Amino acid sequence: MANYHSTTRSNYFQVKDDAAFEQWCRSLRLRQLKNSKGEYAVFGGEDESGWPNFRRSESDREDQVIDFPQELSEHLHDDYVAVLMEAGHEAIRYVTGQAIAINSKGKSMVISLDDIYESAKGMAQIMTEAVY
Repeated sequence: MANYHSTTRSNYFQVKDDAAFEQWCRSLRLRQLKNSKGEYAVFGGEDESGWPNFRRSESDREDQVIDFPQELSEHLHDDYVAVLMEAGHEAIRYVTGQAIAINSKGKSMVISLDDIYESAKGMAQIMTEAVY
């Protein structure tokens, strides 16, 4: 059985509170980069498993399921939109990817690589999927 591997990164954005944001990133094992304008970009963890969807427990309790984009939105400066990109694959079975844009009010939109199938309908009679 093949494992899923992905690459993730965001655009640069400003946050409301640097210390709180950096602590939040540590809690999710995210890598971060701060540019000369004081804007941050975030990158997924070392395990290449995509954006986090749970927070690891420091005790014996169960891991906590999270809504990563929603949690990020709570840190965003009001003037910024964060764009989260992810592209991944499982061996050569499939390639997947999506981009999520979210603002500080939690409003978001998602674009998936799979959207191409709907967009390309009508270009020809036959279109197979890029899987298996």
